[in-house]
Amino acid sequence: LGNMVAGVAHELNTPIGIGITSTTYAQQLIAQAKDKDLNSLEMYKVVEALGESCDLTLKNLGFGRDLINRFKEVAAQEHTKFSYRFDLKVYIEDILSTLMNRYHFDDSAVEFNCPDQLMIKINPNSALHIISNLVDNSIKHAFSDSHVGKISINITHPQSHSLEISYTDNGKGMNAKEVENIFTPFYTTSRGKGDSGLGMTIVYNTVKSLKGNISCQSVLNEGTHFAITIPYHPNKETAEAPQKWRWRL
Repeated sequence: LGNMVAGVAHELNTPIGIGITSTTYAQQLIAQAKDKDLNSLEMYKVVEALGESCDLTLKNLGFGRDLINRFKEVAAQEHTKFSYRFDLKVYIEDILSTLMNRYHFDDSAVEFNCPDQLMIKINPNSALHIISNLVDNSIKHAFSDSHVGKISINITHPQSHSLEISYTDNGKGMNAKEVENIFTPFYTTSRGKGDSGLGMTIVYNTVKSLKGNISCQSVLNEGTHFAITIPYHPNKETAEAPQKWRWRL
């Protein structure tokens, strides 16, 4: 709890502090404008500076909003309130296509295997949070700027009541300390680079909310592997899920 409180404080202090500074500067500009008879050029400069200050404040309020939304995502139980039946393969293919476009990666960067018409009934956002945060973690941390790596995702159901997800990247890997802390809230090796250290915590909590298990194995310079097992009860119906769930990314 102490680490989480410290993490929240650290992450929110920066955008809030910048917002306060820029707003204080705007107040000073307004006070100066009131005390002086400014010519048109001077007034233009004041207005321009006020605009820049407002832009900076709004930008950092946006950062704070996004961070709070990430904090809310950590509460994975919110993702399990509403369940829908959908085709897991089709849905994850759509997620991966969107992620590859976002990061300007070629589709060949991901090898994805999943049984056809694997119908499951969960909140689709649970699958979204697991897959998107795993891919995001690989792209941001495992692959260097000069190395566009490979990701392999294999989904099977070897037993009638379990779903297994094998996720592997061939990135730079992690040392023992990083593996030990991979699911710890706010733990990140990219502090100060826009990373809050919540992505893998969201994955862990989402898997646990589905009553599943997740483990991580990694060796420096040899990539990283995540093994996920989730209880699964087959749905005999094979009709496709409603179209709306295909694009809810």
